[in-house]
Amino acid sequence: MLFVGLISGGKDSIYNMQMCIEDGHTPVCLLHMKMEKEEDSYMFQYAGCNLLPAIAECLDLPLHQFSTSGVSKDRSIDYKITEKDEIEDLFCAISSLLKKYSFSGVSVGAISSVYQYNRVKSVCDRLGLTMLGYLWGSNQKALLSKMIENNVYAVVVKGGEYVSNLVGESLQGVRDKYSAYILEQIHKYPGLKEEDFNLCGEGGEYETITLDAKIYKKKIEIVKSDVVEVDSVKRLDVLEYRVVPK
Repeated sequence: MLFVGLISGGKDSIYNMQMCIEDGHTPVCLLHMKMEKEEDSYMFQYAGCNLLPAIAECLDLPLHQFSTSGVSKDRSIDYKITEKDEIEDLFCAISSLLKKYSFSGVSVGAISSVYQYNRVKSVCDRLGLTMLGYLWGSNQKALLSKMIENNVYAVVVKGGEYVSNLVGESLQGVRDKYSAYILEQIHKYPGLKEEDFNLCGEGGEYETITLDAKIYKKKIEIVKSDVVEVDSVKRLDVLEYRVVPK
């Protein structure tokens, strides 16, 4: 199946694309929904967005960036078509790509967020497309380990609360340190369970940018960066980077 890769640049969207390709599907292009500034978006990622052209170069695929307000007008679980909602920006973007490319699938890196799943599914259903979500329903601890084993090299570019201490860390650092923190919290508060935490950051605990992966033909090196903190949330601003051979 020919498909479009809906990517943020984070580990989930890139790894899902990798799984699509390994299952015999072929990407035709990349789609990135770009916010002009950081918004409280429930769907799209702002941190690290300046690296998307580099990721497209690494994947050797055309990148199409469409503007989105990053604003959710309808925040119910079961999405209903709502004017000026960020999901309608996505609908317009994919509709536009259908005029340029022949494809029947959209790769989506959702893991457990029903909110996100329902919204992308709404867009795909309206356009007669198949949503390719290989990560959906995965155990997050096992999935994160599988990403590491499959050479997905991503770093944390945004994190709040405890995870703010992990900004700049690799996935292995996140798995080891965040897992230890989760166990500490479970021991401290007996009512908590592992399922109450999102080790993969699906609940917005942290965001990543992927610097290397199996499906990359080149890789990205960060040359210069700065950590900015606003309201206890830290963000890694990549000021300079380069794309290099693997």
